[in-house]
Amino acid sequence: MKPIAYRNILGAEASVVDALGHAGVATVHEAQSRVGLMKPTLRPVWRGATAAGSAVTVLPHPGDNWTIRVAVKQGQPGDVLVVACVSDCTDGLFGSCWPPPSRPAA
Repeated sequence: MKPIAYRNILGAEASVVDALGHAGVATVHEAQSRVGLMKPTLRPVWRGATAAGSAVTVLPHPGDNWTIRVAVKQGQPGDVLVVACVSDCTDGLFGSCWPPPSRPAA
């Protein structure tokens, strides 16, 4: 598989992101014919955490964070980075390519 990076990604309008974010995961998932939901083991890092934004998707090979580095540079404010490996991976993929930690939104 040859890596491909799309640039100048057109994200959803802020009003659409806001409306879908308020609708909730279950409602959006059902409204789009039950496609695209992540595994039920995925949980928020802290209680009450929410996120909504245009997805910048990454499909890296285990142990290779090049695609993540590229996606972080392509993302715009408000985008959500979604990473799914092509197979099981126990490697730490983010490491030095992640920006310094910031406080969660209140």
